[in-house]
Amino acid sequence: MMKSALILAAALVAAPTLAAETLVWSTDFETGTVFKTVGPFPQDTRTATLAGGSIQNAQSLPGFGTKYLRNSSTGETKFLVTGLGAHDSLRLTFDLALLDSWDRESDTRWGPDYLFVTVGDTTYQWAPEWPGTLVGRGHYAVNGSWQDSVYSHEFVIPHTGSDFLFSIRAGGKGFQGGNDESWGVDNIRLLANAVPEPSTWAMMIAGFGLVGYAARCRRAASAATA
Repeated sequence: MMKSALILAAALVAAPTLAAETLVWSTDFETGTVFKTVGPFPQDTRTATLAGGSIQNAQSLPGFGTKYLRNSSTGETKFLVTGLGAHDSLRLTFDLALLDSWDRESDTRWGPDYLFVTVGDTTYQWAPEWPGTLVGRGHYAVNGSWQDSVYSHEFVIPHTGSDFLFSIRAGGKGFQGGNDESWGVDNIRLLANAVPEPSTWAMMIAGFGLVGYAARCRRAASAATA
């Protein structure tokens, strides 16, 4: 009975130390604001630079609700969070729409068109054949003459810095913008994997100590009855 009680107590003490993913911020642009929901994770400031982007009606883009952020220029749309609390990794998820007549790298007449996506310290150069999970392809928005594509993306990155940048911009020799080529983003979520506070680590060590004590008691009891 004593052994079971000690193990239970140790489990209860150690349980809060498990790293938990906590929301930093998220948005689906439905209310016409960029930082719609701010989570409990510590942070100092959140800034958005739309740089030619604007919140617009999503029309029939799959999974985009009624609003999304669209940019038809070469301006770089940035989402910057500073002063993040202690963490060891971040998870960023978002849906990205490739709208209208994006031209491939192999198209020497009209292309190529690129999308440059920065996640933390890494910038990716994506052509129309980009990564991610295809959500849908069809005539969804803006110019109905060309097909649009919607992709779902997820990045999980080791990260301990206090600042985090997520940005998107279009470019390339063939990029024309306007209603010929543009991009859209929606359903952005940034989550942090929190690092336990020193006091919590102390609780965990105490919990391990209780488990070790229970094991020693069991061995002593077994030796006494042998």
